[in-house]
Amino acid sequence: MYDVNEFQKYTSHYFSIGNDNSDRELIMKTQKEALKCGFLDARSIGTSEPDVWFNFTTWIEKGCLIEEENKTTPKTGNIVVINIPQNKKAFLIDMKKVFSLNISTNILLQNINLLPYIIVENIHMSKAQKLTNKTKYPECYYFYK
Repeated sequence: MYDVNEFQKYTSHYFSIGNDNSDRELIMKTQKEALKCGFLDARSIGTSEPDVWFNFTTWIEKGCLIEEENKTTPKTGNIVVINIPQNKKAFLIDMKKVFSLNISTNILLQNINLLPYIIVENIHMSKAQKLTNKTKYPECYYFYK
């Protein structure tokens, strides 16, 4: 791959650690102990930077979710539970209250034990952020487009 698109020649300060099976490369900075990575269109190698940089370790912990680029539709997606705190009972009560979930606590408990678990589908990003910030455990949720 590096010989074909001359990745090292044009971006010696980055290295490719994968791609999304399309035309985006997952790149990481070559600095010692670098954790920041981002997706870059393969046609832009050497001419631009990723639009968004994110922490590689956190991305792995969240299940390596790859957000699709889609600039023509509203920023809607799903709210996903990615982590369960020690106090599961308080977490479930808080989740049901904030997200107005009409599901039994027992079924919800069974579902969140199989992470990641989608609790709200097709919600606008700004509303998702407001709701997750209202919870007592915002670090346990992730918005996925």
